Amino acid sequence: MEIVKLLLDCHKLLLSIADKARNSELAKSKAFEYIIEANEKIASALTRLRMEGLLDPEDIKLLEEAMESIIR
Repeated sequence: MEIVKLLLDCHKLLLSIADKARNSELAKSKAFEYIIEANEKIASALTRLRMEGLLDPEDIKLLEEAMESIIR
């Protein structure tokens, strides 16, 4: 499912943006909070897709690999 790949790309991009924003004047801004909230919503969407059984085995593997790489 291309949607899973796009969501994972967004998730990674927002993590990178948050890393840069955290070390800038944006760190204490409302904009930084919105970046965090956006990534939380993407992570929630991925989790719901998995829990609702809407992913095929290839997407599940892709999602699990992505989540494992975040934990390491």
